[in-house]
Amino acid sequence: MVADRHGEVWEVNEASDRLGRLDPKTGEWVNYPLPRYSNFRRAFVDDRTSPVKVWVGNNHAAMVMKLEPLD
Repeated sequence: MVADRHGEVWEVNEASDRLGRLDPKTGEWVNYPLPRYSNFRRAFVDDRTSPVKVWVGNNHAAMVMKLEPLD
């Protein structure tokens, strides 16, 4: 899990092929399904921009994915 400077918490789950975002103020979770089978270990949050960018590495496909939420 990684917190950004806006107070939201990002999590990856190596078995679910999704990236999750928690707003601890409201308790609301947003899940972002990813386009292919993935095995994540870490997330890197770039919160210098708005919206934040979240980078994750996919061990099974030797690729890096970038998520930019639209909300």
